[in-house]
Amino acid sequence: MASVSKNLLIVFLGALLGSVLRLVSEGGVRWVLATEPAYNLLVVNAVGCAAFGYCAVVIRSQQAKLFWLTGCWGAYTSFSAVSLVFLLMGLSLSQVCFYTALTAFSWGMSFDVGQRLGRIARS
Repeated sequence: MASVSKNLLIVFLGALLGSVLRLVSEGGVRWVLATEPAYNLLVVNAVGCAAFGYCAVVIRSQQAKLFWLTGCWGAYTSFSAVSLVFLLMGLSLSQVCFYTALTAFSWGMSFDVGQRLGRIARS
């Protein structure tokens, strides 16, 4: 039972960091790019996927994986926020389909780039 509580605390602390990083990142992207919230979300999630991919390759410790992968980058990225963007922006069906495809593609590519960078760092 103590192990479960410790793991929950590790994930919670990672999620706390990820949430703060997300707020700072979204504000930074909004300030630098001056774009719509949907595109800020796209950039932030792509960065989070790259970081997740990198950490998935580099981190060996189970507790560090819980902190960084499950906690931090899990809280940093958000697919549910994509649904909210659709509602708030009143997008047409074709725009929703395009944005969803672009999102999925950017996440996959970013994760792959992160993993490649992790392999380079490990070697």
